[in-house]
Amino acid sequence: MLDFFAVITKGGLVLWYFQDVAQQLKTSIDAINALIRNVVLQERGGMDIYTHGNLALKQQLDNEFDLLFVAVYQNILQLSYVDKFLSDVQREFRERYRDDLKEGLYYKIIASGDFQEHYKRILHIAEAQTQLVKAEVKKPRSFHESAKSTKTVSSMIVRGGDREQQRQQQAAAKKAAKKEGKETRVEELEPEEEEEEEEEVAETNVLVNGSEVEVSGIYNLHILNSL
Repeated sequence: MLDFFAVITKGGLVLWYFQDVAQQLKTSIDAINALIRNVVLQERGGMDIYTHGNLALKQQLDNEFDLLFVAVYQNILQLSYVDKFLSDVQREFRERYRDDLKEGLYYKIIASGDFQEHYKRILHIAEAQTQLVKAEVKKPRSFHESAKSTKTVSSMIVRGGDREQQRQQQAAAKKAAKKEGKETRVEELEPEEEEEEEEEVAETNVLVNGSEVEVSGIYNLHILNSL
């Protein structure tokens, strides 16, 4: 929010000014006098902001008509639109009063006093654009604009072909696991069969070398004990 704005000649004549109701005129005039005395008259260029008390002043010089456009506001504020606003006001003022400025008819400009509506219009546009920029910067990205949304949604999508392929892979895995279980079982059983064959051979040898009677191994033991 600007407290004061003025269009001044290099000689110190105020052609037009706008004052906020909350700001005392004398305070603003004192600040501008200090700016003219310490900056303009001493031709200290390159100073972006001039501070006087609790006020910050920004200026723009019109070399063609020797005019000074000054914006005054509280120095605790960060008004990013002031530079562009000064340029827009300067352009509008020059276009409206070009002929009077060329002729040096300053009294006509002062007497007209019809620049206030143009000033308010330019200020309103500048402030509205600043608010839009701030809102855009603070606005969080929507879910659809974020890369996370693309990753999450795409990972949840299972197409028909993909679903069938998953089923086939699961079935093949189960079949392979089942087959592997059978082979392991067969390998475990094979040594037992070999042991049984050896026992059968041993029992046959006993029968042959003994009484040459074909009886079971257990019955054979009973015969030997009876002997």
